[in-house]
Amino acid sequence: MQMLKQCLVLLALLVAALIPLSASAEIKEGSIELNPFVGGIIHDGGENLRAAPVIGIRAGYNITTHIGVEGTIEYYRARVRSRGCDAVPPASTPPVIIGTGPNAVQNHDLTYGCPNDSINTVLYHVDAIYHFMPEQRFVPFVVAGIGGGHFDPNKTGTRNKLMADAGVGAKYWLTDATALRMDIRDIAYIGSIKQNVETTIGLVIALGGKGKAAPAPALAPAPEPVAPAPAPKPQPKPEPKKEVQPAAAKVEPKPIILDDVHFDFDKATLTAEAKDILKKNIQTLKANPGTSVRIEGNTCQHGADDYNMRLSERRAAAVKEFLAKEGGIDESRMSTIAYGKTRPLCEENPTPKNKNSECMKSNRRVHFEVIVK
Repeated sequence: MQMLKQCLVLLALLVAALIPLSASAEIKEGSIELNPFVGGIIHDGGENLRAAPVIGIRAGYNITTHIGVEGTIEYYRARVRSRGCDAVPPASTPPVIIGTGPNAVQNHDLTYGCPNDSINTVLYHVDAIYHFMPEQRFVPFVVAGIGGGHFDPNKTGTRNKLMADAGVGAKYWLTDATALRMDIRDIAYIGSIKQNVETTIGLVIALGGKGKAAPAPALAPAPEPVAPAPAPKPQPKPEPKKEVQPAAAKVEPKPIILDDVHFDFDKATLTAEAKDILKKNIQTLKANPGTSVRIEGNTCQHGADDYNMRLSERRAAAVKEFLAKEGGIDESRMSTIAYGKTRPLCEENPTPKNKNSECMKSNRRVHFEVIVK
């Protein structure tokens, strides 16, 4: 237990050092997470083992922001509750004979007694994890998996058992790459009807992955350009009369039009159709170098207001990045703004069945506001 206390003190000091560095945080798609941890395990009464401190490490990969997989290896040393050689634990499963001759004793499956006084245990398992609210600082999750246990008593032969585990927990992001993680789970040994409860706490270190785009500063709508007052007409000089020629037809300037692009539900990635439209818009911007454009991100009516505002920010940022990288449009000519679901083209009450209706699809867009300098 002394080692467990030292590990917890070290973890607390590390967390205190990282809290001033807090920044935006989230579960990132494609990220790798390393999670050293400490904790404790309480054994099923039938195992005849005392509670013990646990130390281990997890390595995980986030397939999406919600779903990930992780592998875990952990170690603990538990002491046997009663080591009296004249005491035999009550039988819940058929006994196993340990040793030969007069030194032979009965140990029930995963039940320990004489002559052992302690058990070294290594658990290894692979788990699936599902995150709730992956874009928030506090991220609850559920986890479940399968693996095995290697049991090494200090006096008798080793044993191996299949195991399954399931539990709940939460991650609290301290910075954009570190989080405090807490787990509580049930560990069951298949075929032995032994179930143990384990609680752990550790530090998550996240590496790589695709995070959300940095939000662009909100810009007030640009004022409409004001036409200059017409200059006073000079007085015409008297000229000799000549034959009046018909006036040439006045040529109106051709309007500059950039087509909107649309997105799939809950996505900020550009579709093939959207890229084709943006390539045409790039040609229009190159043909009109004296113009600037405001890129306006929008969403449909499904989802929370703050989530949709961040989603519309990412959509506008994705379009700006494509125009700059693929089309060579100078970033000084572009600005972004997020409207979330506040400016729908089509009003429709959101239901589970209409998220892909034509009305909702029309609202999931980026619109271009052309500004003539």
